[in-house]
Amino acid sequence: MNKEHGKQFKADAMRTTHPATPEGMERYLGSGFIKGIGPQFASRFVQAFGQQVFEVIEQDPARLTEVAGIGPARQERITKSFCNATCCTWQSREGDD
Repeated sequence: MNKEHGKQFKADAMRTTHPATPEGMERYLGSGFIKGIGPQFASRFVQAFGQQVFEVIEQDPARLTEVAGIGPARQERITKSFCNATCCTWQSREGDD
């Protein structure tokens, strides 16, 4: 029991879900929550990968370089930021993050 705030909520597990609509995906990705993605890149990613955009970022991040303006360094920054924000497992190209 917290002396100042009383009884506190404690979670044993947490599960996140991603937006399901293209508009929601663009807003989520372009919100500034993921470093390296602003509104323009969010739109490009959703146009390029559609409903699979989150799977691409998590499971096949090298594909992000298929989008104009995304090089290996930015792709790595985006992937690392996304995984830090969503608790996914990720390793950098060099194997050290």
